[in-house]
Amino acid sequence: MKRSSIRTKITVTTILAVAVLAFAMVLIMISSMNYLSDVILLEIMRPLAKTTAMSVQGHLQMLADRIFLIADNAVLADPEAPLEEKQQVLDLVESGIEFVWLGLYNADGLLETGNWRSPPGIQNKTFYTGMRETRNLVIEDVHVGSSGEIEIVIGTPLFRGGEISHYLVGSYRYNVLNDMVSNINISSGSTAYIINEQGKFMAHQNMDKIRFEESVFSQFPHRPELEDILLMASRGQIDSRSLGIGGEQKIYAFAPIRGTGWSLVIETPWSDFMTAIHQGVFVSILITLVLLVCFTFISNLFIDRVLTKPLWIITENARRINRGLFNDMFPRNLLSRNDEIGQLAGAFVSMSHFIGGSVGEIEKIIHAIGAGRLDQRAQLAAFEGDFSKIVSGVNDSLDVICSYLDAIPMALALFNEKREMLYRNRAMDEFLIIHGLEAKEPKLLEQIAGSGGRLSEDTLDPKAAAIFDPAVHEPLPFTADIAMLGVNGGDNFLLNLQRAGSAVPGRYSVCAILLLSDVTQLTQAKLNAEAASRAKSDFLSRMSHEIRTPMNAIIGMTQIAKSTEETQKIRNCIEQIEGSSNHLLGIINDILDFSKIESSKLTLDISEFSLSASLDFVLSMMLSMSREKNITIRLNVEEIQNDGLSSDALRLNQVLINILSNAVKFSPEGSEVFLNVRELEHKQGFSTYRFEIVDHGIGISERQIEKLFRPFEQADGGITRNYGGTGLGLVISKSLVEMMGGDITIKSKEGEGSIFAFTIRCAAKPELEKKTDEEVNEAIAGNYDFSGKRCLVVDDIEINREIILELLSVTDIALETAENGRDALEKFKASGIGYFDIILMDMQMPVMDGCTATRKIRSLDREDAAGIPIIAMTANVMQEDIRKAIESGMNSHLGKPVEMELLLKTIQARLSKQASREPGDTGVL
Repeated sequence: MKRSSIRTKITVTTILAVAVLAFAMVLIMISSMNYLSDVILLEIMRPLAKTTAMSVQGHLQMLADRIFLIADNAVLADPEAPLEEKQQVLDLVESGIEFVWLGLYNADGLLETGNWRSPPGIQNKTFYTGMRETRNLVIEDVHVGSSGEIEIVIGTPLFRGGEISHYLVGSYRYNVLNDMVSNINISSGSTAYIINEQGKFMAHQNMDKIRFEESVFSQFPHRPELEDILLMASRGQIDSRSLGIGGEQKIYAFAPIRGTGWSLVIETPWSDFMTAIHQGVFVSILITLVLLVCFTFISNLFIDRVLTKPLWIITENARRINRGLFNDMFPRNLLSRNDEIGQLAGAFVSMSHFIGGSVGEIEKIIHAIGAGRLDQRAQLAAFEGDFSKIVSGVNDSLDVICSYLDAIPMALALFNEKREMLYRNRAMDEFLIIHGLEAKEPKLLEQIAGSGGRLSEDTLDPKAAAIFDPAVHEPLPFTADIAMLGVNGGDNFLLNLQRAGSAVPGRYSVCAILLLSDVTQLTQAKLNAEAASRAKSDFLSRMSHEIRTPMNAIIGMTQIAKSTEETQKIRNCIEQIEGSSNHLLGIINDILDFSKIESSKLTLDISEFSLSASLDFVLSMMLSMSREKNITIRLNVEEIQNDGLSSDALRLNQVLINILSNAVKFSPEGSEVFLNVRELEHKQGFSTYRFEIVDHGIGISERQIEKLFRPFEQADGGITRNYGGTGLGLVISKSLVEMMGGDITIKSKEGEGSIFAFTIRCAAKPELEKKTDEEVNEAIAGNYDFSGKRCLVVDDIEINREIILELLSVTDIALETAENGRDALEKFKASGIGYFDIILMDMQMPVMDGCTATRKIRSLDREDAAGIPIIAMTANVMQEDIRKAIESGMNSHLGKPVEMELLLKTIQARLSKQASREPGDTGVL
């Protein structure tokens, strides 16, 4: 796109400025002339209208005097005078040129004598009423008479004895009045006319306006300005006004004609007076345009010589600077000028030289950086102002880059083609110090890269050496694992060596970057992971042995029981199966508890319980095991002030039973195991309790104690083979103790026994509130009679259904079964309202699971759908499974294998709550 020069812009701007100024002057001149013309015309027209109105008024007065003179003739008012004499008087007057007709009318308005044009009566005329009321002369508005001519009727009453006896009425010739109006000529377009109070024309050059009874409103619509003129004229005011806009603007001067209701109006077009003014303005504009053209031509020549060409030269040199060419090409005559243009050219010369020097300095720094010398900086003393800021910014950028490199945790260094270290970050400094190396050592790179064991420290791998050879184009990066001996022992590093960018011409044509990543912890983590993997493999092997052992007993005893008919032998097999099943369940529970701990889903169920009762329960649980080995468990309780605890009794018992089981398991026959319990302190409603289990068994070495609380590990692999167990009991116990606000410790000596001690902290009080007799009776009641009730058992496994049917058969409850959730839903929908009293629902089933079936049952539109108790009876026993069951609408959750006593209590509680349920209660927990 072609750019306009400054000369063109100045010229155009000048022309526009002068044109605007001239146009503004013309507008001001025209506006001023218009204003002055309005003022002058309004002032001139006002007295002219007054003078003309007085002239018309004088003529009408002369006419009135003539009427009065005729009326003074005694013959006209004398009733005794003959009509011939009266007619002679009228004929004498009528012989003049002013009247068209004259008539003498009696008091009733009837014609007594007159000429042939006189109307026979005037009693219906407006002027007749006016003469009677005013008892004076009346001039009627102009109108078209019966003869078709325009008339001005004038009449006066005649008196005799103070009363009106006759009326003298005559028709004034309209031409006389019209000639007076037509002779008023202000300009070629001006018009004078007479109007009455309603704006109706009384006299006008155009007589058709009179004949057709037009008014000023015929040519102008009703406007407030025109109505104001009529109002002022009717009030006898003399004034002038301007109406209309543009070419239609007119000046109206008006004055009242005294003695009548008429006003004289002189209408003058505003354009009649402005033609000469417009011609003068046009001539002025033409002269201004001619002068503007001459001024533009002269100024264009001057601007081109003085400003445009010098600025073009300066612009071309600026473009050279923009292209990176800093040698100036200014002519001498331009630089020798003493005005602002010469100063501007000199400033450009100085700027180009200074920028060239700055670029050269920055170029030196860039070459140094490309060669790997990141510590190179520009000297700021030679620069000023913003150039100093630019160079300082380059230095600051290099400082920032170096600070970023220092923040990198990996050791980084740059080398030239001679394998000399050019730059190193802070991590490389630490690396050199830790491993006793110097940055300026001749064979530094060989000592580092050759320490991987494959090459000696005096040689460099050929792949690494190729990186420093300028003749090798784009060498491949070199990577190696190295081991270095430092002040903290052996360290492992991942070495990466590669050329940084392309070769840079100059003193150092090659720059290589060395990166050392400390992988010591990663290596150790790898070893730990491998050890953990072996531990898990050992654990799985032990679990396989632990699970298969009771399973072998269960299967074996089952086959023996099936092959014999001896009752005692079958009973013994069942007892063995029951023992092995309980042992297998304990293994599974340990694994599930540990799984909960690993996923952070193990939670405590806080409730109030008696510590002494809980200890009695633990000892009763350990009684059979201790009797088998003839081991005595002694309980020592000291300083227990608060027996009522708020904690998880089940988990506390689990920890005690686990540690006591180990103590009994690893103690010789006939020995003793001590359980010591003490309340350490009680503050603000919370107590700390210490539990100590002392045995005289095989003991544990210090090395074995370190492994004791690790997952998947045991103190000695032979323990599993000799004594059994999962190895998870103490891991679970440690987690449970920590969740209860305490910790666990062990003291042991191999061959002498062990002391396990742990503490818990919880809310406590001296004793619990005693249960009411009703609660006690309900707790000890062992008779479960559900006769009259109906239960739907839902399970996809037939054996599970048979077990539940057999267990509940003793309660006299009616039982029906369903194989999956959809089958249960269909049976419930097909049954009558209240047919089923309770549902035992498995969670995981094909076709439709238990949670989905429960939600669909709850959503049915029937009375018992929302309130029927639904109990989850499933092997899904994780906390998430319990929450999922309750959210689906189930009332309770029981885990498999089902405990008979707990199942019966839960059914009894649900049925009792259902029986006492209020209307609208869903019964959902």
